Amino acid sequence: MSGSHRLLAGVAAFVGLVWCAAPAHAQSTATLQGSITDAQNAVMPGVTVTIRNASTGIERTAVTDGAGQYVAASLQPGHYVVVAHLEGFKDQNGETDLGPAQTIVLNLKLGLASLAENVTVTGSSPLIDTATVSVGQAMAERTVQEIPLNGRHFVDLGTLMPGGSTSRTLHFMAKAELFRIPGFGRLIRNLNAHPVRREGSDPKALKTAVRLLEEGEALLAFPEGTRSRDGSFGEGKPGIGMLAVLTEVPVVPTYVTGTLHALPRGAWWPRRSKVRVIFGPALHFKPDPGAGRRERYREAAQEMMRAIAQLREQDEKTHAASSAQSQHDVRGGR
Repeated sequence: MSGSHRLLAGVAAFVGLVWCAAPAHAQSTATLQGSITDAQNAVMPGVTVTIRNASTGIERTAVTDGAGQYVAASLQPGHYVVVAHLEGFKDQNGETDLGPAQTIVLNLKLGLASLAENVTVTGSSPLIDTATVSVGQAMAERTVQEIPLNGRHFVDLGTLMPGGSTSRTLHFMAKAELFRIPGFGRLIRNLNAHPVRREGSDPKALKTAVRLLEEGEALLAFPEGTRSRDGSFGEGKPGIGMLAVLTEVPVVPTYVTGTLHALPRGAWWPRRSKVRVIFGPALHFKPDPGAGRRERYREAAQEMMRAIAQLREQDEKTHAASSAQSQHDVRGGR
């Protein structure tokens, strides 16, 4: 089965596996709009507005409507030169920079043919864009090149932006005992949780997980079968390795730290606490004709846990270095 639209991820210390390569609703183009008026602020219909990308030379032409408004959508990000022209009036030039998912308003005022005026729109985008309800952000080229993406599709970057979202639903594998709690069982079912027995085999749960993945759904499970009691890692269950090998979906190991303090075992309400989530590069598992099936499943589960342990080690080093730098800044009086 191809994993190009499905993603399997593992979470430890709150350990789970997630199939979630959801397409993001991202927008990579921009919109330029505005109004054209004369010196007395009267609207001017029929004005030809030429919009030229300074880098590529590609031009777009718009004509103002009866209210003097013009709109040019689906423009590639870049620096643009705008010229407003109407017979009997002096052309007016404007310049502006357009970023991904931005809507920029550039209003121009035409004078008589003997007058000329240039307008340049500069500066960063406002904190609140009153021209549109969309949210956009430019991502650094280095980030785009280095970040792991399932399928290397630019749309997947949308979920990493503030305000980014996906319509993909996340499903969960949870211990069967939770579904026997009156009221709570129905609640978690409505939240797309699916029961799994933690002891012994559970063919029904496996079939459910495989079906969800084949349908392109996102799925979270727990390779250790339970939360860690003290932050130490347990052994990955062969069943989770079986699921990865049978479906051949990419596996993204994920380490979550801080959950023991935020929600101790046995607690009903979470505490206010910082929780960090670290994602690693995708892993890929395929059947090994030279090895037994059970051994292959066990090896896959162990590889997941090793990848998650590496994420923990990296996080601890990063956190220790950050703490040391903070102490140095305090001692240095910065």
